[in-house]
Amino acid sequence: MRRLSLLALLVAALLLPGVASAGGVAFCARVFPPSTTSIECREPAVSDLAPLRALPRLEALLLVNNAVTDLSPLASLTRLEWLTVTGNPVADLGPLAELERLEYLNVGATDVRDLSPLAGLSALETLYAYGTKVAELGPLAGLGRLRTLGLAGTPVADLSPVAGLGALEVLDVSGTAVVDLGPVAGLRALTLLNLTQTAVVDLGPVAALKKLERLYCSNSQVVELAPLAYLPSLIYLGLLGTPVRDAGALAKLTRLETLYLPIGVPIAQVEELRRALPRTTIRVSPK
Repeated sequence: MRRLSLLALLVAALLLPGVASAGGVAFCARVFPPSTTSIECREPAVSDLAPLRALPRLEALLLVNNAVTDLSPLASLTRLEWLTVTGNPVADLGPLAELERLEYLNVGATDVRDLSPLAGLSALETLYAYGTKVAELGPLAGLGRLRTLGLAGTPVADLSPVAGLGALEVLDVSGTAVVDLGPVAGLRALTLLNLTQTAVVDLGPVAALKKLERLYCSNSQVVELAPLAYLPSLIYLGLLGTPVRDAGALAKLTRLETLYLPIGVPIAQVEELRRALPRTTIRVSPK
């Protein structure tokens, strides 16, 4: 009986954060060998990342809905290429400043406000900062490899800092304070642009985005659709909840697969569009 009790204590000790055994490092209710290259930890109350210092080969780390506030232990993990800390009360990204191999970073739904520590991460290709207090995009201006930028639900208003990111393919500013799309005009590689729930009125700058495939404008203030008439790659367009009354310009979008129109568009015009675009699924709804 006593031997069983000792064994139980030993197992429990191995599962405590920061306790290493001959076989590896205890973290997130598991034991990882020193050769570990990826870890996924969802929802257990993990708050201390110190044990990860003993895993120098780590390349991918996914921490979702934990209690992590301090990323300092990650500063020495210079092989990290993929990092997700979404749903954690993290505020300071300073410890990530020297992670030069980082290609993917998700800090969505955290307490992050300042992206300055990311300014030197030239390998970064994907950044999600949705649901944060990030308002200033200046630190991203030099990230020439950035291909995906998710800023949904942030107080971002000025897109000027990303105007030179020519590799950007996906830009999500839904639910932000963005109004002026001028800086977007030069992002010729964009294939997806999400403007849902913004105060955007003028789509003029979008006319230059010849590779654009998906445009989400539902619940925006868009009225005039003429700038979209010559987007040869467009396959999806969402306009629900907008004040659009005239959708005639869309008749030239022969590659369009899905079109959502607001109820303000006259029924007669909707039928005209259906005849002009027989391969397009057209739905009309108030929202």
